[in-house]
This record gives sequence, C-alpha cells and structure tokens, in this order.
Amino acid sequence: ISPARPAARAASSDEPKPERREFTPARVVLPSAREREQAAAAAAAQQTTSIPPRGGLASRTKAAVDRKPEPKPKAEPKADPAPDLPGRRSSGTLVVTAENINAIRKTMSELAHELGAQSVMLTDRAGMVLVDVGTTDNLPMMIVLPLLSTSFSTTGEVARQLREEDPLSVYIHDGMNYALYCFDVLQRFLLVLVFNKKVASSPLGTVWISAKRAIRELRTSLSNA
Repeated sequence: ISPARPAARAASSDEPKPERREFTPARVVLPSAREREQAAAAAAAQQTTSIPPRGGLASRTKAAVDRKPEPKPKAEPKADPAPDLPGRRSSGTLVVTAENINAIRKTMSELAHELGAQSVMLTDRAGMVLVDVGTTDNLPMMIVLPLLSTSFSTTGEVARQLREEDPLSVYIHDGMNYALYCFDVLQRFLLVLVFNKKVASSPLGTVWISAKRAIRELRTSLSNA
C-alpha cells in the first residue's frame, strides 16, 4: 500500500491551477456643486410649469361672481296715509291764534258751566296748557298733564291700525276728592276737565255727551285759524 502514495501526489501535481485575478474597486464620481445647482433649478422650473397658472378655474369663478348683478334692495311697504279728520286742514295746521282763541274759550266756559267742572284746559300733545278756564285749586297740573299726554302717545297708531277715521279716546280718573277726564282732540290736543267732588260732579254719561259736542266746536274753531 505504501508504494502507491507517490503516484497520487504526482497526479495531483499535474492538474492545472485556477487563474488568479486581482480585484479592482469601482470608481464613484459625485456631481460638482455647480451641477447640483443646475439640477435643482431644472427641477424647480419643471415643477412651476406643472402648476396651473393664475387665471384658471379660480379666476374664472371670481370673474363670474363679479359679473353677477347685485340684488336690488327690497322696497319697504309704504304706510297708508292718515285719513283727513273733520276739522283738520290738508296742510295739517291746527293752532290756537288770536283769531280763534275767543271762540275756543267760549266753548270751554260753556262746558265748565254746564257740567260744573272746576277747570277746563286745552293742551298740546306734550301737556302744555294753551287755553284754560276756571281754577285748579293748587293741583300739581304741571306734573299731571305731561303724564296724561304720555297715556295718549299711542292712540293715533291704534286708530290707524283699526282704520278709524274719527276716534274719540278718553282717560278717566275717578278718585275720592277729584275726578279728571281727558279727551283726545284730533290727535293734536287734549281737552282736560277737572272736578272737585266736594263742590260738584257729573255722571260719566253726561260728561261724555257734553264733551263730544264741545270737541266738535273746538275742531271748527281750530280749523278756522
């Protein structure tokens, strides 16, 4: 067995040896700073061209809105003109003057004598006395009259809503010592009657009838100014 070993070594020495190659590393070339700047500028230009320019859908929508006509303001309903009341001039001038004050005072004096009123006063809508007859017995009428005028501040609107052409509104105070009646005259004046119950008083029905007659006479006198 030992003589065969050299033959094996000889056979192995005759086999061709594999070719040995040397390793060469790959070369990596990086772009310069100028090349990187050019590439970034090209990418930005390409991105800009991909964005739709102004004046597209948004601008067309805005232009359409601008061309849309503005809505016209809704016209407010006109209020119905107040009807002309008997004794009221078309110009609305109803005043107490030197020409009609005597007739007004006469009507008020007759009313006070007929009913036994302590005082009869004609005031404006603010409660300022224009004509008066009798005496108020030191009553605080400068305070009471403006309060009465406040209670009549809405009578004109109530009459208009109810379509009343010639309303007669009245305020009544019936106390232990005094009775007070306040009538609306043409929605411009107030006719105030004051009664001292210790002296005289009249039933409501009598006061109502006599006051309506006096108001008709006052309308005529005021319209003849």
